[in-house]
Amino acid sequence: MLNKRTKYALHALMALAEAQEGPMSTERIATAAGIPRKFLEAILTDLTKAGIIDSRKGRGGGHRLARKPKDIRMTEVIRLFNGAIARGLVVVQQHHRGAYPGRGKPHCMTCCVGRRVR
Repeated sequence: MLNKRTKYALHALMALAEAQEGPMSTERIATAAGIPRKFLEAILTDLTKAGIIDSRKGRGGGHRLARKPKDIRMTEVIRLFNGAIARGLVVVQQHHRGAYPGRGKPHCMTCCVGRRVR
């Protein structure tokens, strides 16, 4: 399962990907993505250190994607905030053996995401 930091990071990246008028302030991202500002600041720092976003201080500053959205892999963000993905694959394998409900449903998110990550 994804932890809260990972989910918030993905929401923040979606907000940045949708921004079309230049860099976004931390406050705007927090509002757009529904993330507590203090929590978001730490996440944005990690995303900047990882080279996923660019951040600039001062007038006209803010945050923006360092790469095109299509070049940012979800697995990269998951590994950054959630650790190794192998743990998630164990859940998918257990799910297929019947350990989790929802098995066999045509639009099961666990199956869809698990197949894409593998």
